[in-house]
Amino acid sequence: MSKSTVTLIISKLTGVLNNVSGIDCRFPALETILAKSHQSISCEKKESHLIRTLLDSSNHNHSDAIFSYLYDGGTLDEIKNTHILRADPVLLYPDRDRLLLFDNDQLNISKAEAESLVNEFNHYFADENIQLLFFKPNRWYLKKKIPCDTKFSDIEDVSGHHVESFMPSGSQSNYWKKLLNETQILFFNSKVNQQRDLEGHQKINSIWVWEGPENTLTESPPKTSHFNYCFSQNPVTLGRSLASNCQTNENLESTSWDQQFNIKGQYLIQIESLKLALKNQSFEEWLQQLTLLEKNFFQPLLNAVHRGAIDSLKIHLMNGKYLKFSKYSLLKFWKINKPLS
Repeated sequence: MSKSTVTLIISKLTGVLNNVSGIDCRFPALETILAKSHQSISCEKKESHLIRTLLDSSNHNHSDAIFSYLYDGGTLDEIKNTHILRADPVLLYPDRDRLLLFDNDQLNISKAEAESLVNEFNHYFADENIQLLFFKPNRWYLKKKIPCDTKFSDIEDVSGHHVESFMPSGSQSNYWKKLLNETQILFFNSKVNQQRDLEGHQKINSIWVWEGPENTLTESPPKTSHFNYCFSQNPVTLGRSLASNCQTNENLESTSWDQQFNIKGQYLIQIESLKLALKNQSFEEWLQQLTLLEKNFFQPLLNAVHRGAIDSLKIHLMNGKYLKFSKYSLLKFWKINKPLS
């Protein structure tokens, strides 16, 4: 009988409580897994790079933007001989002599707002042979027929930082810088942002273009993944999983893991709730999310390993380390559980 394995990608799991006093919370299942796992050094420190390696190791030239686009509803026929780039709506915030970029996690963009801004953009740039479109209010895309000899910075690298050192580079960089500047002026004067300002909401005052190089897709990507199931809420991960002939599920919170782990297979699970909580600078939210994960995920996972439903577990902590855990790890009686703090 084939073995069942779990590959878990979860950042901001450890080290957060090290400098926090007055917290007396225990997470027995998680502490057991962490204490009795074998720890190794990992060369992957970015989730996007790790996902590409796990799901698409022979196809690195296809961009995250394409797989996100296909998952959100785009088709292969639509993008043949066309460059697809993510062009996510963002907030640019002046801070002294810096211009900070913040992604749209906290902007709560409505469908009507997205549609209005996208239409304004397309009308303004009607002669540029470029089209802005969206499937989700917070995920936008640019379609461009002309090749983009430009290097773009991923939005996860730019968010929270001064944009100057992350601006597009390459032979067409001036075109893209001009487009971003004109978009910022266009959105600043938009009725959408005038209304948001009246309502006390942060403005949607620009877009950030990313993942453009070497991304023309002319045929279906190869199906190379050995995973049977992928659980994630990241559209890039889900898109790459679908392209690798892997069943996908974005409903992590509603999944009954006790039942799910009884189904044999190779699982890829990406949990981003802890990372997102800290990105929002909310320690309380992080602690709440971890408490839910202890009850709804880590305890069922530990139970599944204990009863033999899961043969092995590999946890990528995204801090330069990964852990290996199995039923035999539970025999390490000399490794005692310790608080996370």
